[in-house]
Amino acid sequence: MSTKIPAGLILGMCVLCSHEFRVLTAVNHSGDEEFWFAGREDIHPFLGISKLTYLLTLGWLVLGKSKDAWNTIVKSHAGIDLREFAQSSTCPNCFPSVVPSRSSKKTPQRDIDVDPPAKVQSLLIKSNGDAKRVLVSEKKSASEILKCADVEYFYDRENGVFVYYSLDAAQESELPNVYGSALCNSYIAGDCLVISDLDSGLNRRSEYMNLTDDWFDPAILKMIQRCNTDADARAFLQQHKP
Repeated sequence: MSTKIPAGLILGMCVLCSHEFRVLTAVNHSGDEEFWFAGREDIHPFLGISKLTYLLTLGWLVLGKSKDAWNTIVKSHAGIDLREFAQSSTCPNCFPSVVPSRSSKKTPQRDIDVDPPAKVQSLLIKSNGDAKRVLVSEKKSASEILKCADVEYFYDRENGVFVYYSLDAAQESELPNVYGSALCNSYIAGDCLVISDLDSGLNRRSEYMNLTDDWFDPAILKMIQRCNTDADARAFLQQHKP
C-alpha cells in the first residue's frame, strides 16, 4: 500500500524519530488551537493548526525560521506542540504534550454565505511589504487593482485562495514579492492580489467570496512586511529567478 503524504508545510525532522514534522491548516481551529495526528500505516503524521498560525508559519519558514520572527510574531499564536518543535525539534509522538492546546479565544458563530457579495474583500500585497484590504467587483477587477493587463493567477489549494500577479513585472525588474512567491510556490514580482472562493462554511464556490479575517490580522500584515523587506529572502529569489 502506498503511503499518503499530506500537503502543508514541512518544518524539519524530529531529532528522535527522524520523521518529518508537517503542519496543515485545520479549518475548524482558531487562535493557538492545534491537534496532533499520530499517523498510521498509510498516512503520515501531521499537526493541524489554525489558518492564522499556518500563514504566520509560512512567513517564518521564508525567513529561515528566524528566532526574532518566531519570538515577536509567531510564538504568541502557536500551540504547545508547535512551540515544542520550534524549541527542541521533537514531535508529539516522541515528546507528547501533557495538556492538549486549546485556544482561549472563542470563535464567533457566523452565518453561512448564501449569495456572493457584490464587492469582495481581498488582500493586496505590495512588493515593498505594504498590504491592505481592497474590494474587488465587476467594476474594479484584479487587473485594474494591479494596474496591468497581463494578469495571471495561481490557485493555492491549502488556503483556498487565488493569487493574481503580473507576468510582465518580472521582465520589468520589479522587486520580487517574497510572501506572494511563498503562496504561489514560485517566483513572482511586483504586487499581488489574494482573492478567496471559499464561503464562510469553507465550501468552494464558482464566485469570489470574502477573505476571512485571518488574512487581515495585524500579525499577518507584520509578517508580510518582514518577508517582503528581508534582504536575504529577496536576494535568494532573484538568484533563482526563472
